[in-house]
Amino acid sequence: MRTSALARIVIVALTLALGLLGCGQKDGQDVRATSPSPAEDPSSQPPTMPLAPPAHSGSLSYLDGVWAVTANLTEADEPALADAVIPASGEWELVVMGDSMTVHLGDLRYEGLLTPEGEGWSYFGFVTGSSETGEMLTGTLKFRGTLTGDDAFSGSAVQSVDAAADRPAYTAHWELTGVRQP
Repeated sequence: MRTSALARIVIVALTLALGLLGCGQKDGQDVRATSPSPAEDPSSQPPTMPLAPPAHSGSLSYLDGVWAVTANLTEADEPALADAVIPASGEWELVVMGDSMTVHLGDLRYEGLLTPEGEGWSYFGFVTGSSETGEMLTGTLKFRGTLTGDDAFSGSAVQSVDAAADRPAYTAHWELTGVRQP
C-alpha cells in the first residue's frame, strides 16, 4: 500500500512538472501541428541549378578544367619587341583547379592565383625560366576574364618579362578568347 501511494505521488509530481515546463513549448507560445503550404514545402518545388554561381559568391569552381585560349597580341613596348614575345599570337592552355591556375604559353609555364572580380575574375601568375643562353628570366602575367557562355570566356592580359643579356625586357598586351576542353 505504501508503494502505490508513493507511485501516485511521483506520477502527480511528474505530471505537474511537465505541465509547468510546457512540454517543449518555448516562451509560452502555442505550438500547432500544421502541414506546410505547397509554397513553403521545399519538396514540392522543382530543383533549380544555376549555370554559374554569382560573381560575388567567391567560388571559382565553375572554371575548373582545361581551357584552350586563342591569344592575339595587341600591343608591345616597341614594335621591334613583338618578335621577342613567345609566341606573338597563338594558343595558350589554362589549367584551373579551385583558385589556382597554370598557364602554358609556349615554353613558359606561369603559376598563379585566380580571384573573383566584378562579373568575372582576375589572375596573377609568375614564371621563371632561362633564355636561349641559359640566363634566368622572370615574368608576370595578369589578366581579367568574363564568361561569355557556359564553356567560353573572353578577356585581356598583360605579360611582362624581365631583361636578359641577349634580349630586352618587354611588356605585351593580349586579347584572349577561351573555350573549355572536354
